[in-house]
Amino acid sequence: MNAPQHSTSPLLGGGILAVGLAIAAYSRITLDLGSFIQPGPGGFPFVLGVLLMLNGAFSLFLSLKGRRNNAPADISPSLVLNYRVLVIVILAIAAFALLLETFGLAPACFALILLSSGVIRDMSLLQKLIASVLGSALAVLIFAILLAIPVHIFTWPFGGLK
Repeated sequence: MNAPQHSTSPLLGGGILAVGLAIAAYSRITLDLGSFIQPGPGGFPFVLGVLLMLNGAFSLFLSLKGRRNNAPADISPSLVLNYRVLVIVILAIAAFALLLETFGLAPACFALILLSSGVIRDMSLLQKLIASVLGSALAVLIFAILLAIPVHIFTWPFGGLK
């Protein structure tokens, strides 16, 4: 069965480009960007604005060239809200928030990734566990070690194992 052919409107790419430009300009003009090592409050919004601009420019270019057929987001969009996915993601974020202070970064990330992977039905339990372990290790490496964010990697709140 062939899916209907759709092309993305140039207005969409132009809109994303304009929003990215506005965010980048606002953060550049009104906020301190800081440096690469010590970013200021405007660093993150500026980078997001630039990424949005690049995304919008690429989308605009492809739509004007006419090669943006069969984009995954354009093919038969579903207007039905998937409540299963919504509940799983909300529970995963809540588990992360509850576990971070109590048990530390590694267990909280493990729970977040394991619960979030529940939305993927064709992934085995072993694959979910491996993704959770590797994702937790990556989060510890990035946030606790490389960025030196003061967060506990592991804690045990029940006493006896401190």
